[in-house]
Amino acid sequence: MPILSPPKIPWNGDDGTIWAALSPDEMFTKHEGDLAGVQYAALAVLHHFGFKAYPVLLSTRDHGAVITEFPLMDQFNYVVIILNIDDKWKLVDFSNPLFPVGIINERALNKEGFVLNEENPGWIDIVAPSFQDLLAYNGSITADGTIVADMKSVKNGYSAYYDRSKLKDQTPEKLWAERFPDNTVFTDMAVEFKDEKNNALKVSSHVEIPEAGMVNGDFIYFTPIQYSLFTKNPFQREKRNYPIDFPYPFEEKNVVSYALPEGYTVESIPEALNLSFKEGGVTLQFIAQEKNGKVNTLMTLKVQQTRFSPDDYPALRDMFEQIAQKLQEQVVLKKA
Repeated sequence: MPILSPPKIPWNGDDGTIWAALSPDEMFTKHEGDLAGVQYAALAVLHHFGFKAYPVLLSTRDHGAVITEFPLMDQFNYVVIILNIDDKWKLVDFSNPLFPVGIINERALNKEGFVLNEENPGWIDIVAPSFQDLLAYNGSITADGTIVADMKSVKNGYSAYYDRSKLKDQTPEKLWAERFPDNTVFTDMAVEFKDEKNNALKVSSHVEIPEAGMVNGDFIYFTPIQYSLFTKNPFQREKRNYPIDFPYPFEEKNVVSYALPEGYTVESIPEALNLSFKEGGVTLQFIAQEKNGKVNTLMTLKVQQTRFSPDDYPALRDMFEQIAQKLQEQVVLKKA
């Protein structure tokens, strides 16, 4: 049986309360509703079709942490639904049609929620699902420094949601062009599952990046990983007085293979790097090697722990600085 949401009651953007401002009849008449009204209307539909489902009261990240010892009503300002599917409980947020099952508004990822279940009310942990961004490139670098490759991208979870949101207003070519140098050319781009929110979002394309490598005499200098969210350190301040709180765990993986131009050999290549912080809470694996006339690079960054104290900040900042520097290191090719 499909999961249904009220087709004629989109969210009007009003939130900040767990009480519906309009009755169901008023929402159907206006063809819109506030956050609580949309969620409760969806709950009624789920109950009509026999699903086990209950409201979950939350406090958004900007509203503050809840006090679990005293579940006072005024500390809640957001509501989602917890739904039983195949004997597994999943959070569902009907405020946005692009949210798949298990994904709720990032603002609402604030550790605990209170389930309004008459038989068994109580607190639950709000655990965001981890997601992986996979980027793969297979191609070559030419003697003039141009990278020519076939690109594949697989995104799920929040990463897929954000790309789907952008694809509502722009073409996939424009979206990806913003992530690469200005003169990058994408051709034969294809998008799979653009409108199927419960599947991974897949993109494939032929890509050419002119002047990706700098040619200097008999040498070519180029960076294997052309796009990553972490080519710059996200932590710029030297000190921090508040905890670091990633909204969700994530993984970014780059797999790159470029054939060398004819007549060139590898003069130097970035050294391997393995980093780990907080017993694997954050890890990096970076490997670059030359084999059979190709430069192969693998980068995997995982953030499994989402909350760090201010005392952790210097070490975490230093780790991401090492990551940014490693991703900018170049392969040097020499004409034989």
